Amino acid sequence: MRDIMMNNASKPLDQLKLIDTLLRLILAYHFNTEIKNTSFSSFQDKTCSFKSRLCDDVKAMLSLYEASYYGLEGENIMEETSKFTTGHLNNLDGDLDLILAMQVKHALGIPLH
Repeated sequence: MRDIMMNNASKPLDQLKLIDTLLRLILAYHFNTEIKNTSFSSFQDKTCSFKSRLCDDVKAMLSLYEASYYGLEGENIMEETSKFTTGHLNNLDGDLDLILAMQVKHALGIPLH
């Protein structure tokens, strides 16, 4: 089956898109919306705003940003997470570790969608 799928996706970009789609299907199968919403809600306070301490943890912010792309259309918590993390990652000051700064730049420059 793998050979059939990979032969139909002859270009490297097509192969990457195929792999990405398969990973999304696997994730969608294993994780339902309730688990996702509960997990992401743990980063919010009682008013459903993201906790301010999250802004101080760039690695956590980057992880949330990347995870938010695994949401499906209409999942509000995932869309809110994406907007929140994108805004904060775009507005980081220059006091980051060089490697972390490169990871942030790469993630923002090549989004998963």
